[in-house]
Amino acid sequence: MANEIIEFGNWEGKPIKWNILKEDDFQMLLVSKKSLIYMQYANQDNSTWQSSNVRKYLNENFYYEAFSNSERLKIINALLPDVGNAKDNIFVLSYDEANSLLSSDSKRKNSLNIPQRNNNYTVLRTPNNYERITLIYREGYFTDGWASADWWVNPALYLKK
Repeated sequence: MANEIIEFGNWEGKPIKWNILKEDDFQMLLVSKKSLIYMQYANQDNSTWQSSNVRKYLNENFYYEAFSNSERLKIINALLPDVGNAKDNIFVLSYDEANSLLSSDSKRKNSLNIPQRNNNYTVLRTPNNYERITLIYREGYFTDGWASADWWVNPALYLKK
């Protein structure tokens, strides 16, 4: 079922479409089919995923607004070892996940649907060099940007089967 699309939850009155990136007998890794949120990643440039505004918003606001009680019971609280073993219900992909599971620029472009307004980038949770974070440009290639800037967000989650 990987590389298929499912609907789960609602955002701004519409069902959220998710790409199934990988799955096993127990769970599926999903990423939103389009960028859903535009916001500042963090208050300062040397911020990490653990202290980011995006992490807080996804787990404190988006999680409760986008999913019903019964849907939240199906979301797995994921351990993210690449960012200090953070545990999150909702997150953004890491560079390694985006690079291996969406293995080409065209797959990233077609899977993430980053809008052509505001800026044309979606954020990843992986820090880049110095005070910058890793981004995916709407055409699918990787780049980096300041953590204190506003970026598009494609939420991701693990869903119980």
